[in-house]
Amino acid sequence: MKKILFVFHDSKPKSGATASMLDIINNLLKKSDLQIFALIPNTKDGLYELLTNKNICVFEATLYGGRHPVPKGIKEFVKYKIRGVLKITTTYLSVLKISKKINQLDKKIDLVYSNTSDTYAGYFLSSLLKVKHVWHVREFGIEDQNCVHTLGDNQYYNWLSASEKIIVISKALKYKLSKYISNDKLMLVYDDVQLADCILKNNKSLGKPLKILSVGTISEGKGQKFVIDAIENLNKKGIECSLSIVGNINSEYAKNLFDYVEKNSINNISFLGFREDIEKVRLDYDIGIISSKAEAFGRVTIEGMATGLIMVASNTGANPELISDRVTGFLYKHNDLNSLLSVISYIYENRKDMQTIRENAIKFANKFDSGIASKKIYNLMKNL
Repeated sequence: MKKILFVFHDSKPKSGATASMLDIINNLLKKSDLQIFALIPNTKDGLYELLTNKNICVFEATLYGGRHPVPKGIKEFVKYKIRGVLKITTTYLSVLKISKKINQLDKKIDLVYSNTSDTYAGYFLSSLLKVKHVWHVREFGIEDQNCVHTLGDNQYYNWLSASEKIIVISKALKYKLSKYISNDKLMLVYDDVQLADCILKNNKSLGKPLKILSVGTISEGKGQKFVIDAIENLNKKGIECSLSIVGNINSEYAKNLFDYVEKNSINNISFLGFREDIEKVRLDYDIGIISSKAEAFGRVTIEGMATGLIMVASNTGANPELISDRVTGFLYKHNDLNSLLSVISYIYENRKDMQTIRENAIKFANKFDSGIASKKIYNLMKNL
């Protein structure tokens, strides 16, 4: 029996990368020839209980990310570097303690599997245990999250290259990494997405006003302000629509957005905060919008399609891999307000004719609920 230890970058079961990893693990647990372990941050956000309820042996430790936001000025640069180095050192020392505990197990771990490029813990652990390492990279970095590696990109790519295999979640991400990593090490695996059981109307008519939904981290890179400006322009043109934003509203950027809406008296904008019942929320909306600078995959896109939303996304990152324009959704030119206005205006004027696109999208989304990613990853693990 092969023993695999998964390393998580956070302990929030609903965060995108963690939810995607859990979808894969749920399928791997059905395999009788694998034994799964996990190393998670000790931040007590619910992942420990979820994993232990699945009879997974879980190690908790003080783990920090190895990245920081792009600094604005020399003061921020110095602050981020000092904090970052301290956090990485703390992570290494925590992993060192965990490695000693793991060495006391009856049988050694065969493979360490890191989820996201934000954590170096898996690299440290695999090196200490002298076992193989698979790294599942789910983000561009600067393009999608405005983050850079504290120790520099060269160091990150050197550590990444030490992995037996690097899994990427889109062609766009594979193309970026292929500039720095041997193509033989890269493996494209689109995420499994465990879709919620929703009762969809057979023929859903889009309403008036159009109800638009934005789901995800509220940050500059996700482009919510751009969509707010679009909603204001559309309503001024007589295209009736509203926007609801789902995501953590406690960040500084979220507060800035809220103040921007209030200060400029922009109507038809609501902030719903983080929602546990997001699948149910989606059923009340017409359009889902993805306005980020660059999506490395697009879990929110697939989930939106599956719940019957007409998905609208920028033509960047992995979005064109998931949305065939005017077939399974709509693409607009990134950061081009007129392009987005044109797309939503078209949907508004032709809202009675959106059923075919909706049906195409639901059919496409259901392909990601088949466990293909889990099968590919299982086969990889067995052959390493």
